[in-house]
Amino acid sequence: MNTISDCMSTNIVTIEPNQSIQEAANLMKHYDIGSIPVVQGKQLIGIITDRDITLRSTAEALTSRYLFKNVCQQI
Repeated sequence: MNTISDCMSTNIVTIEPNQSIQEAANLMKHYDIGSIPVVQGKQLIGIITDRDITLRSTAEALTSRYLFKNVCQQI
């Protein structure tokens, strides 16, 4: 039976809460990923997903430069 460590990613792309939604979307596109952990220093504080970007920013007509700390899921 495989364990979590057998299938998890170890080269993690992260982003900070003061970066823009556009930066998050560009990272997702570049690395072909659907979510990015949000960190402040070494502390995990949330996660931003492609769904967050679509539903919380596009649906609410926010600009792509809007800080995504306002749309990410807090941990």
